[in-house]
Amino acid sequence: MGRRVRHRGSSNSSSHTHSHSNQRRPNQNNKNRVFDSNGPDVRIRGTAYQITEKYAALAKDAAASGDRVLSESYLQHAEHYQRIINVIAESEAAYYDSVAASADESEDTAEQSGEGEGEDFVFTRANATVSAPAPEQALEQA
Repeated sequence: MGRRVRHRGSSNSSSHTHSHSNQRRPNQNNKNRVFDSNGPDVRIRGTAYQITEKYAALAKDAAASGDRVLSESYLQHAEHYQRIINVIAESEAAYYDSVAASADESEDTAEQSGEGEGEDFVFTRANATVSAPAPEQALEQA
């Protein structure tokens, strides 16, 4: 079950209801989401990708200075944010797969109902519907 959030100024009465079924819910797996990370001796703010890159750079610097323990700690923090990136990528892939499947279903339905059969429509002046007069007629009217 999800958490129930009560918005400021709202009440539990049924007189104030909205249908949000057609609206996209906010996705917590947003690749642009900003995180606050409290590392071993540093605080980093940014997207999961930015934080991963920063911790990797800090780990490299710590290893170069000979502090293997601090370097490993930074690498563990970077790995955590890399897992978040992987979850986001999997979530996006699943979403786009479902959109593609839905589009394929729509095409199959259109083909079965007879839509799109026959030759492709080619736009020509003969089959165009234009409400403005042709240039020749516009000159004659002027």
